[in-house]
Amino acid sequence: MRFSDAISRLAEGMWGGLQRPVPVQVIKQTEKKASIGFGPWKERAGQDLTAAVKNGKLAVYVFAKPQAALKNRAPVRLPQEPEPVTVSVSVLARLRTTRGSLPDHPIRPSIKTAEGDEKLLARLSVGVLVLGPGEPRQLCQAVWGCAHPAAPGVLGKFDP
Repeated sequence: MRFSDAISRLAEGMWGGLQRPVPVQVIKQTEKKASIGFGPWKERAGQDLTAAVKNGKLAVYVFAKPQAALKNRAPVRLPQEPEPVTVSVSVLARLRTTRGSLPDHPIRPSIKTAEGDEKLLARLSVGVLVLGPGEPRQLCQAVWGCAHPAAPGVLGKFDP
């Protein structure tokens, strides 16, 4: 699951039972079919998820399709079989954030960001940050520290 998708689902779970904010209600009166989210809610969910990731509570992977990377440097060939590679907490802590949360595609990673690992830098340059397959069940516990990570209604669409 892409990092941004996890943020959206987490935001739905955090505020899914509340009424829409007034600005969204006003727009929905004229644009009934529009899909509109509320920015501050999504920002808060992104900040909480990023904090959990940077504290090592959730694993993040970078997934990159095989292609030549690093146009300005010696090209690094990625393996033909794309497979997710775990991104360490120290590398995640060095990545730039937007509005307090990590984006799907890392913003201008450098060799220093990748801690000298050119293959990881190549993956970060062209890849996407994703959560592992079992991670949605751990979101509640990692982000909020709740005792019942699979409690009905707590995670909205994350409920099994």
